Amino acid sequence: MEIGNMRVINIVEELVWECINEVIEHRPGKCRCDRCIADICALALNQMKPRYVASDRGKTISKAAFLEKDLKIALLVVVADAVERVNANPRHGVE
Repeated sequence: MEIGNMRVINIVEELVWECINEVIEHRPGKCRCDRCIADICALALNQMKPRYVASDRGKTISKAAFLEKDLKIALLVVVADAVERVNANPRHGVE
């Protein structure tokens, strides 16, 4: 969302995208089509508490919090679960 020249973002979304790439690299044979990746992201985001920031400083602080071991593990677990759930019930080719 943009307000004037400011932008409000959910930092967790950026972190989830980064984790998806990390998890998918270690899961050969999993579908990597755009639909499945988007479904993985949506499923994971629905399991995480959003963290909105409105400045680069806020973004940096929030990303630093991600380096905390517990948060990173929780995010990786949620994304790994989403990968498995989407690959068990893929929707690609279905509208």
